[in-house]
Parts: sequence; structure tokens; C-alpha cells
Amino acid sequence: MDDEPLIDDPDYAALVARLEREGYRITDWLAAVPVQLRGFLPTGEAFYFRCRYRTCSLRVAPTDGEPVAHPAWRNEVSRWDEFGAGCIEAEEAEAVLRELLANYPGTRR
Repeated sequence: MDDEPLIDDPDYAALVARLEREGYRITDWLAAVPVQLRGFLPTGEAFYFRCRYRTCSLRVAPTDGEPVAHPAWRNEVSRWDEFGAGCIEAEEAEAVLRELLANYPGTRR
């Protein structure tokens, strides 16, 4: 990981470690409102995962691209109360991230 997180949370730190063992490169993360993970997928694309208000979203861009400003692909899921998504625990964040990734064409087999 390039940077230390802004909020130290052992469950999110464990999530980041699991993702990195799977080949993700996490460049920064935040375990407080909004929940955020940013880095690179194992396939090299840049990604930005964010949970805020009622929605979690995933944006993906080419390796040299900017996933926030210029995503080549994006997807989101909304299922929480007004501020619920920004307060999800690491276990739920991981499940939602994997759900969104399952819809990304670059990860389909």
C-alpha cells in the first residue's frame, strides 16, 4: 500500500491485505464516511470504490486513466437507508465490491 489510511480500522486493514494478496494494488483507503478504496485491479485497470449515502459505486478506468473523473466503466448498487452505505462494515463492503466486480466485463471468465 502506498499511503497509510486516514482512519485506522483493523477490519478494513484486513480487507486491504486480502485484496492485495489477490493481486490488487490498493493505493489508499478510508474506513469512515464515505468508505473508499482506490487502486488497481489485478488486471491493471485503475479503480475507485466508494460507499456514501444510499449507494456504493465502482468506477474503472484504463491503467493510466482516472476512474473518478473519466471512468471507462461504472456500476452502482443502492440498498441502504439515507446514510447507511457510508457506514458499512468491512465484511459488507467486500461483498458489495465483489458483487460490482462480478459485473465488470474485464473480470468475466
